[in-house]
Amino acid sequence: MTAEDASPQASSIPLDSITRMRALAHPLRMKLLGELRVTSPATVGMLAAQFGESAGSVSYHLKALASGGFIERAEGESDDRRETWWRASHEFTEFGHASSEATPEYRDANSQLRHQAIDVMSGELHLAIEREHELSADWIDAVGFTDMVAFLSSSELAEARQEIDAVLTKWRARSDRERPEAEPVYLISHAVRRP
Repeated sequence: MTAEDASPQASSIPLDSITRMRALAHPLRMKLLGELRVTSPATVGMLAAQFGESAGSVSYHLKALASGGFIERAEGESDDRRETWWRASHEFTEFGHASSEATPEYRDANSQLRHQAIDVMSGELHLAIEREHELSADWIDAVGFTDMVAFLSSSELAEARQEIDAVLTKWRARSDRERPEAEPVYLISHAVRRP
């Protein structure tokens, strides 16, 4: 999904280099980036408390994210110079696959990053299920999990993926964090050939 596909205001960052992939390929970095995309800006201390990590560890990982262009300092949030505020630089990360022409090193970095992203998202989904009892009935009724196997050609799979992406893009365009009833939700899709 590109920034233009998501909404007029959306921005994205492509994972177009091994260096950038390695800057993101750590579970805490993925969680920090995800949190900053929802609650930006935040300080090292706020993020350390939320994730149960030391401030030094969080600071180290935030600097790695900043070096990859994923986050940036949020200037003007505090008069306290000892306090650094951070915000996400982009709303999306463009996870792609490594093309057949990519180098083995690039394919390996891409594969490791996608495995890590699936593991982090799996943790988020497990947490959502664990906390589901805290939700009101309307939110519980709105949640859904679906998977299916279809027998398609590669071109049909590509077409299906594009259609699913269009549906997700439609709902992302409706997203408005300022609406009182709006909460952050995950809309996730994977389209892969069965191993």
